[in-house]
Amino acid sequence: MQRSPEVRRSTPPRIHRSAPIRRRWAAIGCAVALSAALAACGSSGNSSGTSATTSPSSSSGQTLSTALRIFTPEELGAALLTEADLGSGWTQTQRDVFTVRAPENPAIEDSWSLCPAAAEQGAALVTLTPPAGADAEFEHPQPGAKAHLMRQQASSDAQTETYFAALKKAIEPCDGTTWTDPAGTTTTARVVPAPPVGEESISLDTVMAIPTPTGDMASLSHATLARFGTALMSTSEGTVTPAATNAQTSDAEWQSIVNTAAAKFTNLTSS
Repeated sequence: MQRSPEVRRSTPPRIHRSAPIRRRWAAIGCAVALSAALAACGSSGNSSGTSATTSPSSSSGQTLSTALRIFTPEELGAALLTEADLGSGWTQTQRDVFTVRAPENPAIEDSWSLCPAAAEQGAALVTLTPPAGADAEFEHPQPGAKAHLMRQQASSDAQTETYFAALKKAIEPCDGTTWTDPAGTTTTARVVPAPPVGEESISLDTVMAIPTPTGDMASLSHATLARFGTALMSTSEGTVTPAATNAQTSDAEWQSIVNTAAAKFTNLTSS
């Protein structure tokens, strides 16, 4: 029988998830946390959401005055993926709704691995990152893999469209680039021409070669950022394997997960 996901309300002091799970996320590192794209931002308020009047810029450059529905962290949390959505083998390791961001509730730009060429764009995201939102994490043991993890994050505020545009601007310079950090880890990123979801979206794949004392490891990951009105959704997964193996999620498998995640946010924002 499928157990109901536990939702924790994040207010300091935090209840942290287990150290082994934190270490596995650290092992996946920048790859699961893809390039500059998913922050949790939301609003406090009643469960039916709140409204804010803003003047966002449309794609045609016109300024529109629009009453926007802002979704609460609880509403966003209810739209996140569950074990049942992901299927056999996936186990939920964290599920939070929060109004104050804690270390295990990173901003989108901190979850993705930005290339050095996007440093300036990444720094500019700090002023757009909201303090509230929802996130969930899962693990999925695979033969030949040291870790296979997934993180989904969501936020909602009046700046979501601007935030998405800034994240996209930070991701695009990383397309097709390869860089090596001081520790010797080499990362290659590519923007994937995936089918769009939501009102606008962008997907990125990252491959990392990680030197370790016991032999090289590889980290392979997918990530998709999508906007649904004022709701921003980021979903990313990563697999850490010995460099000689090929245990990873295929593009088709990843797109199926993204489609499931997007359908839940479409239902949320169209209700």
